[in-house]
Amino acid sequence: MSLASEAEAVEQAYAEWQRSVAGVLAKSRRVDAAELGPEPQKLLETVTYDGVTVAPLYSPRDERPEQSLPGTFPYVRGVDAHRDVNAGWLVSAAFGTASAAETNRAILDALENGVSALWLKVGADGVPVTDLAAALEGVLLDLAPLTLDAGAEVNDAAR
Repeated sequence: MSLASEAEAVEQAYAEWQRSVAGVLAKSRRVDAAELGPEPQKLLETVTYDGVTVAPLYSPRDERPEQSLPGTFPYVRGVDAHRDVNAGWLVSAAFGTASAAETNRAILDALENGVSALWLKVGADGVPVTDLAAALEGVLLDLAPLTLDAGAEVNDAAR
């Protein structure tokens, strides 16, 4: 079946359904079907408590076009079609609310249990910049990407 004939079949089925809805509503309300207007199915819509309108029937007419694939125009999902396939997803966890030794133990434990990326709070609200090396001892940074959340102390933390 061609795309055009499939679309025609969907439209015909929907029009038939609309006529059926008009007939049932006209009979139940004891009015003429013409009095229900051009879209009698609107009388069957329900509005949820949070304002979402739920239609009485959904069909291929209601489908939204899918977003383009990664690596294809208009590039809303990135230019690299194999980005997630090659690199995979990272499981990140935040650290740095305890001492350097406790943070190090927590980081190593997390890495052994599935975490693949680190977010480390450094500075006034986290591990002191001077203790950064101790907090990251034993961490293979070429395998586990690190994001330093250092605020105003970013230059010192980067050294």
